[in-house]
Amino acid sequence: MLSLAALWTPTSATVDKTAAAATATTGDKTIKKVVKLLENMLEKSKTEAAEEKEAYAKYKCYCDDNKREKTDSIRDLGNEIEFLGSKITQLTAENAELSQECMKLSTQMTQNEATRKESESLRDQSHEAFLEQESDMESAIDGFKEAIDVLAEIGGNSFLAEPDSTKFMAGHKEALVARKTMSQANLAKIQTTVRSVLGAASSKLTPEQRASVQGFLQSPATGVVAQSGAIVGILKQMLETFKDNLDGAKDAEKMEKKSQKKYVKDLKEEHELYSDTKNDKVEIMGGNDEDLATKKTQKEEAETQLEDDKEFLEKLITSCETKEKEYKKRKMLRTNEEAAIAEAVSILDSDESFAAFGKTAPTSTGATSFLQMVSSQQAVAMRGKAMDILQDAARSTKSMRLIKVAMMLEKKNPFNKVIEEIEKMLKLIVEEGEADQKQLDWCDSERESNDSELEKRTDQIETLEGEIDDLDDQINNPETGLIAQIKGTEEDITENHETQASETKTRNEEHAVYLEETSNCKSAEAILKKAIHVLQRYYDAQAKHLEESFLQVSEEPAPPDADFNAAGQSEKGNEVLDMLNFIKDETEKERETIQEDEDDAQSDFDSSIESLKGELENLEDSLASLNEDLAEKKKSFATKKVDLKDTKHAKKAIEKYIKELEPGCDFITENFDLRNENRETETAALEKADALIKDTPAYKKFEEEK
Repeated sequence: MLSLAALWTPTSATVDKTAAAATATTGDKTIKKVVKLLENMLEKSKTEAAEEKEAYAKYKCYCDDNKREKTDSIRDLGNEIEFLGSKITQLTAENAELSQECMKLSTQMTQNEATRKESESLRDQSHEAFLEQESDMESAIDGFKEAIDVLAEIGGNSFLAEPDSTKFMAGHKEALVARKTMSQANLAKIQTTVRSVLGAASSKLTPEQRASVQGFLQSPATGVVAQSGAIVGILKQMLETFKDNLDGAKDAEKMEKKSQKKYVKDLKEEHELYSDTKNDKVEIMGGNDEDLATKKTQKEEAETQLEDDKEFLEKLITSCETKEKEYKKRKMLRTNEEAAIAEAVSILDSDESFAAFGKTAPTSTGATSFLQMVSSQQAVAMRGKAMDILQDAARSTKSMRLIKVAMMLEKKNPFNKVIEEIEKMLKLIVEEGEADQKQLDWCDSERESNDSELEKRTDQIETLEGEIDDLDDQINNPETGLIAQIKGTEEDITENHETQASETKTRNEEHAVYLEETSNCKSAEAILKKAIHVLQRYYDAQAKHLEESFLQVSEEPAPPDADFNAAGQSEKGNEVLDMLNFIKDETEKERETIQEDEDDAQSDFDSSIESLKGELENLEDSLASLNEDLAEKKKSFATKKVDLKDTKHAKKAIEKYIKELEPGCDFITENFDLRNENRETETAALEKADALIKDTPAYKKFEEEK
């Protein structure tokens, strides 16, 4: 027979040698006290075990709750830090873009101001030139008037009168007398006055007029009177020309001033637009700076909290693991101690103990000792048979429960206690089977649900990665991405502004040329009209004079012959008039062509600017839409990255959890049938031992007496 002492060895000697010695000398009462003491120790140990189990359960809840709380907090803080970092990067990039745009707007404003200053400077120079020209023309006009008055004093206007032959001869004689009587000093003064005026206006004269003027200026004083009539005609013609030129210059000055005012107004409106746009962007940058400062502070606080949570979690895990080891060690020691105490009680309360230390008096217990009935030969045989059954079953199942019952039989424990232990074990076996079934069902359910969740997370990760790649392409594709589209749209807007400025500048330059050419044409037309009027009036008067002279000769005695060319230059004059009229007509046609070209150019400019402004409005709307779309895509990109990270984290947690399930669940799955078979073997052995014991006369008699 296998020695049961080899299968069960107590790990703790609770009763010391002094107590054992006292038991040996004081008899059964002392043994009863020791057994009672040991039983009290066992009860106290169980009570302490329950208290420690409750305390550890609370500590375990504390560990689990704080682990879960800090783990969630670390995950949430990590997501928050990543999101804040992404937002900070986005705001920083947006402010950098806005800063560049503000710099570009500042440059455009500076260029606008420089253009205005340059335009105003050119306008001032043009105005000064006009004032100088106006002063010169007014001085020339005054000089012409003065010269005409001076020449009129010496009878220069006589050549323009309508004389008859008598008046002509009389006037001629009077002029001869005047010439003879005029002082040399007065004639020199007249020549000086006329010379200064005609010299200044000589560039405006025709070759024939310039020759007459040169002859007048170079002739001696005695020739002044002879040429004064022709010079007066030239002076009056030039006076009208200068007046017309002055009027044309004034009209051109007004038109140029009006054009300049409109141009400056357009530049100011453009400057205000740049300024308002810049102010709006600066305001956005200010808001972004405040948001950026807030986000940075939140990120720093989150990072600090993250480090604190990680440190706390690390210490908590170490503390909880240490406490778990301590509890398991204490639980193992307590179990060993309780086993030792139980074994000591079974030894001290066994048949052999009573045989060695005496019997308990029936009067102290009120019943006949059951131990007196188990010393029979039949009881010994039953014990041996029951021990054999239990030992055989223990060998096949390696069951400590069966070994414990066999040891109780070997130690000759009372049958009632053995039966009681067998019944507890049978109940425990049933509960253990139910627990195994529950554990197996739970493992199957957990594995099925977590495998399904793992597959779901894997699909989510693939979907999120695809969506993130698609969003990244939509945002960062160098050709079709939103950033590339925004850059292209901004370049188109800049090009549109530059095109408008360039076309406006070209239109202003063309308009200035138009004004100058129109002014020149009007001036030329006025000069030509005056010249035609003067010549036409003169030659009409000359023709009338010739006609009247012819009629007088036919009616009255002919005057004496005189060396006068009565027809003068009428033939050449008519040719000149034809040429002047032709030139005037061509000049008018040229002015009309210039006006038509100006109208067409202005119409084309207005159409082009309207088209450019419409295009600019569309580009700006497109840019706003693209920026809004980019912001949404970036937000979605950041959100999906966070979702991807969370999903991967969840997948890892599921995989870790499945890995943690494997040892216990694999064991219960692989050994469930074997454990059921062992429990059936144990149950059969215990039931057989129970039946053998209950079938003994000693147990039956005990039951009857009880």
